[in-house]
Amino acid sequence: MAASQQTREQDEEEMRRRLEKEFSSLTVSQAYFKCLTILRNGKEESRKRGSLNLETFRVKTLNLPELPSPVRIMDFGGGTGIPMSSICKTLQALKKYAIVSVEEPHEESLQKYKKCIENLENATLDVAYSGRFQDYFGKSVEELRSIGAYPEELQDRVLAIHSMYHLTRWLDDSCDPHEDIKRAVIAMYTVLKPGGMLVIELDGGENDFI
Repeated sequence: MAASQQTREQDEEEMRRRLEKEFSSLTVSQAYFKCLTILRNGKEESRKRGSLNLETFRVKTLNLPELPSPVRIMDFGGGTGIPMSSICKTLQALKKYAIVSVEEPHEESLQKYKKCIENLENATLDVAYSGRFQDYFGKSVEELRSIGAYPEELQDRVLAIHSMYHLTRWLDDSCDPHEDIKRAVIAMYTVLKPGGMLVIELDGGENDFI
């Protein structure tokens, strides 16, 4: 065995022992949370460097030129509206109008989102729901409309940009992240028109799109 390969295997074994020791005292939910934190912190710098390329890729993924105006888009976990603003500006360059619906549980962020859309010449808000993403789980259209959470019409595009991380209560040992994600996808499909597109952005690079 070459010396370099032996050294690499020894390093990997040492890393494995350190990780086992570090995670052995954690519950499953704590381990999930720790892994998520490590991954997100590790990509923060690359996300900053690649933000311009990310916007370009996001717009390309949405395939906006094929859509007739007005374009209806629902944004789950919309934050302050920065990604949606970029999308609407692209639609403006295509001479298309946007009708936007958003779910954002933080009132301060939602107000910024509304202001962001109000400042655009080619966009208007349909639904601006200040409840949680989980409010859509297992609800009928009638129930969602009764709480002001369902858009006027089915959507051409449905987005979840950096919102899937927040579905699960990671410090709850009964958490089931796979079930949470499944229910979220089902909920998003209830507002998507046939032939529409659901885009889930998980992190900062091209391979993080579904």
